[in-house]
Amino acid sequence: MLAEQDKEVIFVEMLDSFMNNITFDEKRVYEERFRDKPVSVHTGQRLESVNDDGIVVVDRCGGRTAISADSVVLAAGFRPNRGLIDGLRSELPQLQVLEAGDCVCPRKIFDAIHDGHLAAKLLD
Repeated sequence: MLAEQDKEVIFVEMLDSFMNNITFDEKRVYEERFRDKPVSVHTGQRLESVNDDGIVVVDRCGGRTAISADSVVLAAGFRPNRGLIDGLRSELPQLQVLEAGDCVCPRKIFDAIHDGHLAAKLLD
């Protein structure tokens, strides 16, 4: 969205490749959307700090690079959100509570639908 507003976007990725864990088709869509936009990618680096001037990234050899930025959007992986399901199980132990979607593991909507389908079959 920011790139489509012609704002400079810099991705910093710890892994050696960018756009991991997405399908080939999804990757093509993003690449098409990024074409001719002010987007750059820095792989093999991790965010060390955020300061008033931007960010500092570190490579595998410990080399630090300062990157100027007006704003920083942090997307640093996913964890299951188990708050609701754990709460239901502890507050209502008499109920059968089944897991589906991101409380199992953050994934795609297709996976959540599939989990829900399998959970519904257990209720038969």
